[in-house]
Amino acid sequence: VAGVPAAGFTTPCDVIKTRMQSGGLPGSSAPVLGLRETVRSMWVNEGPAAFFKGVGPRVGRVAPQLAIALCAYEGLKRCFPDAPAPAP
Repeated sequence: VAGVPAAGFTTPCDVIKTRMQSGGLPGSSAPVLGLRETVRSMWVNEGPAAFFKGVGPRVGRVAPQLAIALCAYEGLKRCFPDAPAPAP
């Protein structure tokens, strides 16, 4: 459950990282910018909403991913009820 809000809250960091990584790629006209320049450029040219581009798909991907992981964990716990704890 906590992974869904966490994905939403960390979206701005992910968007900034992606913008920085995509600058300077072949076919990209965007120059490679540092962190401050990237944040400033996004804020000035696109506004605060730019930091949350793609939040819907990102949260939509995380929710099922966490549900599958939790179900798999619970299923494996039932398959191995008497499994000894790992030795330290």
